[in-house]
Amino acid sequence: MTSYFGLYCAPRGWKHQLVWQVSETRYARSKLGACGVTEYPMTEATLEAQIAVEARGEEYSLVPHQLGPARRHPRINRGECVLLDDREAVALQHGTVATSILIDRLRRVFDHVEPDPKNGRVWGHVIRELLILAATEFETAAASVLRANGVPERRFSTIDYVRLLDPMHLDGRGARLALYPAWPLVRPFEGWSAENPTASLRWYDAYNRVKHDRERNFHLATLEAAIHATVAAVLMLVAQFGRGKCEPILNEIEPELGRPFAAHEHYYPHGDPNVWELVPAFAPEAG
Repeated sequence: MTSYFGLYCAPRGWKHQLVWQVSETRYARSKLGACGVTEYPMTEATLEAQIAVEARGEEYSLVPHQLGPARRHPRINRGECVLLDDREAVALQHGTVATSILIDRLRRVFDHVEPDPKNGRVWGHVIRELLILAATEFETAAASVLRANGVPERRFSTIDYVRLLDPMHLDGRGARLALYPAWPLVRPFEGWSAENPTASLRWYDAYNRVKHDRERNFHLATLEAAIHATVAAVLMLVAQFGRGKCEPILNEIEPELGRPFAAHEHYYPHGDPNVWELVPAFAPEAG
């Protein structure tokens, strides 16, 4: 039976990840980001020696791969070399349009309120509208990813959304406002926890409270919350489909991936680089 491993050679970093397909007499290697596989006739006895050569004397580790080659999760991007299926392509198109509208509205807010940290607590009706629109776009994306990955249909909430934190590496993602360098790096998912999934996501908590009771919570519809919500929607699009496919909307909001995917998490092609088996990220729920 074939088994799969991710190979990471430190300290040369994440650019040197490899995946090895291990069988009794043959091994296949697919470099990260490459749409192809190199095969080696090899026995188990020589595998360690070959890995040592690849590591060039540096430390290395073998970790079981989560999926194996030519298998990936729907709507969770872990490498640009992936051909979307028809439903994903439509979702990308619609998401790009919706997110570009958010960015345009954010730009119009900036026409009146300078995005300087000193203005972060400024609040108002137009900012509130943007906060609500951006947060609902995040909800739409999160719910769609959950459904695509095997979570049964229901009225989703942050209890469900937070399950995407690890498989999409949301906690490490951030973005900068390209035209406004004075505004610090925005990490909308930083500190998000399953123990307190709404309150720990401060911009979402603000949206939730403003949406349900404007009179008492209007002051929470701040410029900072609206920026975080808009960036969250942008990062969700990138986390689903990859930066390369989202480039048309990234001129003003520049994403950064703070926590790279490890070798055993990445997707690797095998055979036809355009053929992938879609595997849900979540196990079926009991009941």
